[in-house]
Amino acid sequence: MERELFGARIVVDATHPFATLASGNIRAASLAVGARCLRLARPAEALPKGVVPVASIACAARFLSENPGRALLTTGSKELAPYTRVADFAERFFVRVLPLPGAIAKCIDAGFSPSHVIGMQGPFTRELNEAMLRQVGAQWLVTKDSGTVGGTAEKLAAARDAGARCIVVTRPAEGGGALSLREMEDVLLREFAR
Repeated sequence: MERELFGARIVVDATHPFATLASGNIRAASLAVGARCLRLARPAEALPKGVVPVASIACAARFLSENPGRALLTTGSKELAPYTRVADFAERFFVRVLPLPGAIAKCIDAGFSPSHVIGMQGPFTRELNEAMLRQVGAQWLVTKDSGTVGGTAEKLAAARDAGARCIVVTRPAEGGGALSLREMEDVLLREFAR
């Protein structure tokens, strides 16, 4: 990555709020080439009443293990193991992942039946999310707080309209220095208007 950043004065890390490994790599590469690294923070969604906020996917799985009902999991294919520790997960849970062979294989390898794996590329409308929740008979929707760009609002509205409850994995702490879009614009204009 350092080769791509060579000669850059500023690097903007605009990765997904949960892409902590990628952000760390970007910071390290920026430091290695002497570039200033700025983090663009996506605004978090205001969670409506009735949403269950949890700190991690493991916490979401633990909550589901203590509460009955089917769930549509929209948290990706990278952290499936906690869900597989829930009794009857293969019958109760449906997982929606990117339609990539590797993502689908991770789901199957983890023990999800192909009939419980939905491979689709978002973003999804409220209507499509609602239709999926109804199709699988979900009482729960599990998602990450990915902000507006990640379709969190559409998922929350769909769950409400389908009569399902939401479990939202809250964001990892950004740490100091994350900038809003307006703040980022100001910094970049000052830097490059010289």
